[in-house]
Amino acid sequence: MTKQQSIWFKNAAQIHKYLICEIGEEFIYGDKQVAVKEKGLVYTVAQKTIYNHIDAALLKSRRGAGGYAKRTVDQYAKAELGEKIVSGTKGELPEQSESEGENENARARRTMADAEVKEVDAALRRLKLKEKLGEVVPLHIVGREHAERQHAWKLYMGSFMREVKSELISEFGGDLNVAKEIIALVGGDEEKAEALSGWMFSRSPILVELYRKRISEGLNTFATGEWFTEEMREAWEAYEKSRKERETELVLGLIQLVDGEVALLAEVIARYDISSREDGLCR
Repeated sequence: MTKQQSIWFKNAAQIHKYLICEIGEEFIYGDKQVAVKEKGLVYTVAQKTIYNHIDAALLKSRRGAGGYAKRTVDQYAKAELGEKIVSGTKGELPEQSESEGENENARARRTMADAEVKEVDAALRRLKLKEKLGEVVPLHIVGREHAERQHAWKLYMGSFMREVKSELISEFGGDLNVAKEIIALVGGDEEKAEALSGWMFSRSPILVELYRKRISEGLNTFATGEWFTEEMREAWEAYEKSRKERETELVLGLIQLVDGEVALLAEVIARYDISSREDGLCR
């Protein structure tokens, strides 16, 4: 076994190899002698850092003999590289217990969870700001508007038969009797007369035309009518105002960019569809 007192290092490269060497591994010292690291500390440090510390006189060579004594290197490492220790022999570094390891993992999970919460919170704040500026319409307002429209459409279509009843009666008053006559002609079951009557009724050109007219009028009303809820009306007005402001700002910036006439602002907005894109360009 090599005596620890006789170990010395010739240069920063040997010192670096010794400091990062794991317990039980070999390292080179002096004039290329080899020794096993039986105890001590293991560091994570760059070789350049050791060169810089030698230049800064944080690690001093042996007087007269040159090189660096192992004891001096150990003292230097503990003083200057203490935070870079990764492992060591028993008793020199506290062993991490299982509970400590679990606590460290728990801390890591909490850190990740906190980061995710902060990211979500930031996204919510951005969304709230957009809502306040009128750039977006909240989903619950749109949902309520759709629900009101759906209900109104059901009422509109549900009243169809009542409103056209008189017109249909005048056209098909004897429909049931006609159905019975048809069944009698083919020797069928007269209990099916009502079903046959309905089948004939549903395929009547007059009924189909009335139904198409009803749908067409309803769709026109729904497409051009007012908003069904006050919330939706206010939200849409804010959105339209925000959109026009963004258009104006964007076109004004483009005109100024090409040294154009600001007086043409209104004409450009009226003639073109202005909208920004994710990459910052416009169309």
